[in-house]
Amino acid sequence: MAFFWIRESQQKIKETGVSARVLCKDCTDEDKIERGCEGGVDWPIGNYIYDRCPENLITEDVLKSFEVWQDWKMFGYPYPGHWTEQPVWVIDSIRILEEASRS
Repeated sequence: MAFFWIRESQQKIKETGVSARVLCKDCTDEDKIERGCEGGVDWPIGNYIYDRCPENLITEDVLKSFEVWQDWKMFGYPYPGHWTEQPVWVIDSIRILEEASRS
């Protein structure tokens, strides 16, 4: 899963000081082909199959979704009221990341 790949890569950098080439700028041309930077390689993420390098999924919006999901697990919904009163992106974030965490 893409998120485990990132975590393992960050751990490798911490332990060895050597880049695990998680960032696109650190990938060689061979890495880009192997990981499917432009497509052609399927990566399973939960029940979803992503057809290119999973690093392309990690954006500022995705990181915000992670924050919401983690806060939800610890504190509950971020906005006052019932789940039906939460913004759609909050509910979608929680559903997607909860499903991915259980796969």
